[in-house]
Amino acid sequence: ERWPRDPESVQRILDKWVDGVGDARQELVLIGMGMDEQALRALLDECLLTDAEMAMGPQAWTQWDNPFPGWN
Repeated sequence: ERWPRDPESVQRILDKWVDGVGDARQELVLIGMGMDEQALRALLDECLLTDAEMAMGPQAWTQWDNPFPGWN
C-alpha cells in the first residue's frame, strides 16, 4: 500500500529489486564542484574487501584496526 502508483517510480524500484532483500541498498552520493571523479572512485575502490577478505567473515573483521575515530 506504500508503493508509488506512477509507472516510472514502480519501474525504478523493480530495476533495483533483488529477491530476498527487495530494493534495499546503500548509496553514497558526493556532490561538489571541481571534484576528480576518477580519483574519488579509485580511493573508494581501495576500501573494498577482496574476495579472500570477505570470506574471512565478521569474526575476522572485528580484529582489524579501525581507522575511524570512535563515536560518542
